[in-house]
Amino acid sequence: MLNTKYTVKNKRPSYAFLMEMLWVCGFFAIAACIFVMAFAKADTMSRKAQDLNEAVMAAEQEMEQTFFSGQEGSWSVCLDKSWKPVSESSEHLLPGTDGPFPKDTYAVLYVTSQADGGLLNVSIQVDTHVSESIQETIYTLNGSHMTDISQEGGRQ
Repeated sequence: MLNTKYTVKNKRPSYAFLMEMLWVCGFFAIAACIFVMAFAKADTMSRKAQDLNEAVMAAEQEMEQTFFSGQEGSWSVCLDKSWKPVSESSEHLLPGTDGPFPKDTYAVLYVTSQADGGLLNVSIQVDTHVSESIQETIYTLNGSHMTDISQEGGRQ
């Protein structure tokens, strides 16, 4: 056997310290991945909440306009990413469930309105177009409004 005297200069390094550093680096790498995933999920939730807020506002505005005008029938309103109405141009139309939509369409309000006696019943469904083939319903609003009180013998 080899007799070697170890001095301070040529002392063998300890691999335990290296192994401990590898474990620490691995732990921090996993923790960093978890934090990045949490922030990505928070961003997604924030965007969905913002879309829901905008969908509620757009549906309420459309319902108020429908009650004010008394319009009956079914129609759709296309909205862009900033939730403003998209101009109806014949260029760059995207296929949809009830026909082609303008290119910049992000969300669609499907409105159905019909009179029932003295009430105007309105149903509004808000869908977002994630891509050309994927639609997601994010909000539905139903409401009724008295159309003409004088016909019912009410106040004069």
